[in-house]
Amino acid sequence: MATGSSFSAAPSALGYLFQIRYALVLLLESKEPESMISIEKFDDVAFEEQGEPTQLLQFKHHVSHRGLLTDSSADLWKTIRVWATGVSDGTIDLSSVILSLVTTGTAPTGSAAASLRVGGERSESRALEKLLAAGSASKNPIVATAYAALTNLQNATQLALLRRVHVLDEAPDITRASEELALVLRYSTRPQFLSALCSRLEGWWFRRAIEHLKNPDAIPAISSREVQLEITDLAEQFRLDNLPIDFPIEVDKTEGDLPEDERLFVEQLRLVMVSNARIKKAISDYWRAFNQRAKWVREDLLLDQDLEEYEDRLVREWEELFLIMKENLVADSDAVLEGRNLYNNLIAGKHIPIRPAFPNPYVMRGSFHMLANALKVGWHPDFQKRFSNVLDKALRAVS
Repeated sequence: MATGSSFSAAPSALGYLFQIRYALVLLLESKEPESMISIEKFDDVAFEEQGEPTQLLQFKHHVSHRGLLTDSSADLWKTIRVWATGVSDGTIDLSSVILSLVTTGTAPTGSAAASLRVGGERSESRALEKLLAAGSASKNPIVATAYAALTNLQNATQLALLRRVHVLDEAPDITRASEELALVLRYSTRPQFLSALCSRLEGWWFRRAIEHLKNPDAIPAISSREVQLEITDLAEQFRLDNLPIDFPIEVDKTEGDLPEDERLFVEQLRLVMVSNARIKKAISDYWRAFNQRAKWVREDLLLDQDLEEYEDRLVREWEELFLIMKENLVADSDAVLEGRNLYNNLIAGKHIPIRPAFPNPYVMRGSFHMLANALKVGWHPDFQKRFSNVLDKALRAVS
């Protein structure tokens, strides 16, 4: 589809993403520690208490222009139609719910929307007067439909509806909402880790929101306590003695998924007759560790020097056990069996964390496979001799 097509779904998609992102900001800003929030259940977003809505929120998002919330604004009247219809059919109880319009647009001075802002010169009666005048005069079918829904209510109920309406204009757009999230979380971790923590929290939040949207019966709402627990868990990973885990689950990769120059560690495993099932696990560890290390470096959570020092530690640990293995070899020793035992002792028998509190061994295991690719470590007693042609070819390539 050509850029700028009138049929582009981009604005709608951004609107939905904004809705989910800003719901997280609002939940974190809530002063109630037991707040619960739902998405696309009672309204775009809703705060709940014991399964009943206490605040319904409609979101209106604009990217290319901020938009004006005039008395004949389609954004304003679409929202009024939703809420007036809810009052008519009994799904909205005006005695117990707040109705919030969150918009990136601006309510002009003197407009009905401006009269419905929280605080200031708020006047529901003035807002109703302006809306009725604009609705009766408008030829816009969107306004006409909404005007009919509003005037279908009794006069007292129209005013009662507007008493529950809070216009929150000039809200941050989808980009600024991300900045607000960082502001809310600024004391959760050290400044240099804030961006990475926000990114991971948002990733978790979007996954959780998808689960909630897919299965609202099992996950009827998301709690503030649940979010706070996730923040606490993430903050633990961003301590100086730890690192975040982004690839905790094994991946389904095969040797064919690796570039040809990254498969030598597989040959090293075959040389000591490691089973195909374990080789598949090794490939998963290699892939996860490779991508995890790259992500840490990109986010400045780890320096190249840190990785070099870590690899030196791994090589020293391997070297000690490798020399012990070679000392214990006798004429009738099974070199393959001894090599596999060495591999087992390092991969399954040890955990050498990259940071003292880092709990998951996949980075250590995958790093050993990277070193095996470079022939800095090996499992078979004669691995260097067996792969000398590969080493010579690599040296010639860089010389």
